[in-house]
Amino acid sequence: LLADDTGEIRFFGEWEESELSGRFAHQVTFHRLLLDLEDTERTGTLSVTFGVRTGELTFILGSIANASHLHFTSRAALARILAARGGSYHFRPTFEPQESELDAKPSVLLRRTQAGTRKHDRRCA
Repeated sequence: LLADDTGEIRFFGEWEESELSGRFAHQVTFHRLLLDLEDTERTGTLSVTFGVRTGELTFILGSIANASHLHFTSRAALARILAARGGSYHFRPTFEPQESELDAKPSVLLRRTQAGTRKHDRRCA
């Protein structure tokens, strides 16, 4: 781990050129980004802006360690961020040190979310 002037931590091997930015118009595109960050075992902070709101996910070696959105943290924030259907994102390979509240693999979370949606759809049909 490497510290910089801002108090943020950079995981050894993650440099500025490994930043990612973009836009997504569909939820599935955003979910693919999360799966890519997991598959490549990225460490850093993903800021997601949808509408006028911004949420943040902290990744440690591809797992989501923390989430924040408005006044929500942890699982409540994570659920709101996962529901984003369009917006923009920026991944930077740094994070602020804090105690990990989550240890969530995006692939597992998304499978659970999809299973819950299918159950809800069957009940509403």
